[in-house]
Amino acid sequence: YGNADFARAIQLLTVSIDRKGKNGLWLRYDRATAAVMAGDLPLALSDLTTLVDELRAADEKDAVTFYRSKHLLLYMIGMIQRQLRNVPAARTALGEALVENAGFAYASAELGAIARSQRQNAAAAEHFATAVGLAPGDGVLKFQYAEVLVDLRQPVAASAQLREAIDLEPYYAAPRQLLGRVL
Repeated sequence: YGNADFARAIQLLTVSIDRKGKNGLWLRYDRATAAVMAGDLPLALSDLTTLVDELRAADEKDAVTFYRSKHLLLYMIGMIQRQLRNVPAARTALGEALVENAGFAYASAELGAIARSQRQNAAAAEHFATAVGLAPGDGVLKFQYAEVLVDLRQPVAASAQLREAIDLEPYYAAPRQLLGRVL
């Protein structure tokens, strides 16, 4: 993986997973990341889904003294599903990520991006407003929220978000360009 030989990394990880069985559960995460880099999204999706299912089964079976949130794994599944153009499954996974961690701004932002891509701008604005509220120091999220506000013809609110984005990310040109258009 470190040498960008993702096909070989997948081969070696497959052998390790087969040898270790249930003890090699987290190797599926490693193989999923290699599969994404290799462009094998179905393999990555399969590994992440198996990992989440196994972790949930362990939560159900054993007494849980320390709960491990699966929000990042579910977020990854949502991102892969979106790449595979399975929007309902992407929404489901991202929604589950928010159930796992309601404060996870990037799952809200991704739901906003999905809504925006489907021209559901009011829903997109709600998701981005939540994301910006959860991560107020993220200039990129503020910029994305401003884009939706422009779509909704709310230039005053958009310019406020853009000015904050510029303050947070002064070398990021896109907010300046959009602010110029808004003004």
